[in-house]
Formats: sequence, structure tokens, C-alpha cells
Amino acid sequence: EIQNIEHKMRRLIAQKHFAENTFDNIIGASPAIQAAKNLARKYASVDSTIMIVGGTGTGKELFAQSIHNASGRRHAPFVAINCAAFPSSILESELFGYVKGAFTGALNEGKPGIFELAHMGTIFLDEISEISLDVQLKLLRVLQERKVIRIGDDKVTPVNIRIITASNRNLGDLVNSGAFREDLFYRICVLKLRLPSLNERREDIPELVRYFLKNPHLPRCEITGEALEQLVGCNWRGNVRQLGNTVELLAVMCNDGIIDARLVQEVIDDSSFRHDQPMAGAGAKLPVKDNLTEKEFFGLKHAGCSVFNPIIDTDRAEEDNRRVTFFLFDRNRLPDIPCSNTDLSPCRSQSGQYRENPRQTYRHNDSFSCAFYDS
Repeated sequence: EIQNIEHKMRRLIAQKHFAENTFDNIIGASPAIQAAKNLARKYASVDSTIMIVGGTGTGKELFAQSIHNASGRRHAPFVAINCAAFPSSILESELFGYVKGAFTGALNEGKPGIFELAHMGTIFLDEISEISLDVQLKLLRVLQERKVIRIGDDKVTPVNIRIITASNRNLGDLVNSGAFREDLFYRICVLKLRLPSLNERREDIPELVRYFLKNPHLPRCEITGEALEQLVGCNWRGNVRQLGNTVELLAVMCNDGIIDARLVQEVIDDSSFRHDQPMAGAGAKLPVKDNLTEKEFFGLKHAGCSVFNPIIDTDRAEEDNRRVTFFLFDRNRLPDIPCSNTDLSPCRSQSGQYRENPRQTYRHNDSFSCAFYDS
């Protein structure tokens, strides 16, 4: 009888948590997005843990909701949380809940965590890469045992849940650097779903643009074919989210209800499309601002470096699962052409010392940031 009362209480609380989207809401007919949707449908038929990998704005939560609504848990709660939105101490209470008096400021009646709220349903842990190591350890125990203990309590609450995680960072690299637990990585990486970037599915952009223009909260307008071609040719680092924001801006700024090529060019020239600005978000890199001079290019080539343009090729490098290394070197310390160096002597800091930073590039005084593949 007590269990029946508990189940009723859980159902009442869980009514606030549901997934709105299905696979029909995922727009696009390109081979890349269709392949992702087909694989996601297969994953929906089982209860295994899924890890969704994709850049910012690719639709990770949209896919998570679609998987939930295509699964046998569709009538149960779908509870999502962005792990990057909370400090470590607050995230722990959000995940596992707490009892009365557990800490200063705790609610008198306590609070259930999202694992309890998602009982019989699906829990979506977005940006799981941002969880601290101490919370990772507690999360690992919950994933292993499917039991939750609220903060300040000794009661064990069993949970029946399906777990979907997402990250726009390479968890494998975080494991190697010690920022993410290896045992937790293998626990959550059972089924892996990679979402294509918008640059990989440009043929879907016209359909997406028309969809965004149908927003009833925007002024009614049409877009010319030339303007549409310009949008298709843009570099969408923010993916579908950036495209949606751009279309909204165009709709607000257009005159006489027509989005023409001139207006699109004005938006493209805006700072949000400039590649000399650092890209926001976890794992962001500062791209090279200037083109390499001939001296710099051949100096690196003779040093055994495979030079590439990080603006164009960074995504390709990450997709190929290659290690990308960023070097800081002084323009004035590069050898003259032709260069016979076979070591990494051109890649030196202002002090003349070789410097490597695998996570981020910098621009400092007369130094120049450059990125290339490891040989």
C-alpha cells in the first residue's frame, strides 16, 4: 500500500515533465540527417544508455525527446537538465534530491531529485562533460545500482530509468586529461549517436529557413532565391540555432516583406559571422586571424608540420578523431626560406622556447597563433 501511494505521488509530480518533440519535428531530408534519425530510431527500441555527440545547436535535446517518444517509455516522464547550468553543490541536490534540514536553505518538505522524477521514464543529462569529479563519482553509483539516496538521508530509493547524455566536447580527450572519469565514460557510452553539423547538411538549409519564417511571432516575409543561396553558402558554426537566430533577425529587418541578397550580406558582415572572434562554448578555439605569410607557411612545412586552416578544417579534424595541437610562435624567429629544419624550432614563444597548448590558441603581442595536425 505504501508503494502504491509512492507511485501515485511520483506520477502526479511527473506530469509536469514530458517530451514535446518526435522524429517528425526534425527537419531535413539530407543523407546525413536521415542517417542520424534512422540510427536514433533503432536506439529507441532498446533501453541501453545513449550518448549524443554534436556541436552546439545541432539538436541534441530534440533527438533525445524524439528517442523517448519513440520508445516504450513514451507515456512516462522525460526529465532534462543542463549540467553546465549549476554549480557542483547545487547540481548534486538537483540530481539526487535532499531531505528537510540537509543544508542551509533547504526546503522544509525536502525535494526529489530528477532521478526520482524520471522514474519509469527517461532522464536527459545535457552537457555531462561539465560535471565535477566528485559528482561524477556519485552519478556513477546511481547508474550502476539504479538506486538514489537523497542528500541528508539514509533511505535508498530504487529508480527505473533510461538515461540519455549529451556533450559538445570530446569526452575521450577529457578522460585522457583526467577531467572525466574513465569508468563513468564507459558506463554512459553504450550507444553513441553523432549528429551532423549544419555545414554537413547544407541541402537542408532552404527547408529550415522556410520553417523559421513561418514563426507566427515574426513579421510575414518572403526570401529571394539569391538570398537563400547566400545563406546556404555561410559557415554555420552555431548550426541550426544560429540559422534560426539569423532568420529571425532578417525577418525583423526586412523591408516590404522581402529578404533580399543585400540584407543577407549585411547580416553576414555582422560580428557573429566574423571568424576573427573567438567561438563561444565549451572547447572553443581562437581561430587564426591573419593568413600565414609564405615565410611562415614554409617554415612550418619544413618543420614537419601539416598546416591547415582552423577556420575551415577544425570540424574535419575533430570528426576524423585526430589530435589537433595548437602552437604559439614568434613571427620574427622563423627561419628564412628555404628551411632545412626538421624539428619544431619555428614554433617558439617570444622567449624562444617551444610552447604547446592543446586546448586553446592565443594571440599575444608579436606572436602568432597557428594550428596544425600532429605528424
